[in-house]
Amino acid sequence: MQAAIGGTFIALNGVYWGVALYSRERCWRLDELFIIVKKEPLAPQQFTNCLWSVIKITQETKWLKDSGALPQSAAWDEWLEEAEENKNRDPDWDAVGRMLYHVNPKKQPV
Repeated sequence: MQAAIGGTFIALNGVYWGVALYSRERCWRLDELFIIVKKEPLAPQQFTNCLWSVIKITQETKWLKDSGALPQSAAWDEWLEEAEENKNRDPDWDAVGRMLYHVNPKKQPV
């Protein structure tokens, strides 16, 4: 029994090594299975709206820091603090407007 299991592992290992030698084009022909649409990267407003939507749904902000999804800057840290305060209090909070304010407070009207 042990010999059969050992032989199976050796055979599978050989298959894995053999498949790894194929080019990506032969193994990963996803364009035949899916329609691939190339789009422009998200604009900052869309990114901010996306983050705010997920914060409202999950009621959590810790994952943004832990996952590295949030850009590392003082402006984003301040925005995240405001988002934390407003996630329960104001679901219609202007996430994009507040982000623009934190990025460049001098250009914003008083």
